[in-house]
Amino acid sequence: MLKQAWKQGSIPDQGGVVLVSATRFTFSRLWDMLRILYTGMGLGRRWHLLEGAIGVSLGADLLRRTTYTISVWKSEADLRSFLTSPEHLRLMRDYRARVTGSAATTWTVDGFRLGQAWKEAPARLAEAARKPAPA
Repeated sequence: MLKQAWKQGSIPDQGGVVLVSATRFTFSRLWDMLRILYTGMGLGRRWHLLEGAIGVSLGADLLRRTTYTISVWKSEADLRSFLTSPEHLRLMRDYRARVTGSAATTWTVDGFRLGQAWKEAPARLAEAARKPAPA
């Protein structure tokens, strides 16, 4: 899997308890996956401006046409603010029909380590995908 280097957010990681978010999106066509990666990297260029964002790392598995993210937030409210931002909502709306599978999960950790988050994310995302979607 290809991984983008850590992109620092608006606040530094000062240790302590943080919220980790992981996502996985699979696309029907490689071209669609590459387009969303490019668009997502545009969001990443503004990551340092996002309230409560500690950082983000993107990953891509070209053979499986799948993208991944690990993002770290000061709070659940900060993550929700990003998820409901016009830029993120537009990205999700524009690519929703091209997604063939997805999963998302969050967890808290005391003392974030990116390598550890990448190791934990696959199992956490698999578990999230097995759970029924909220009504």
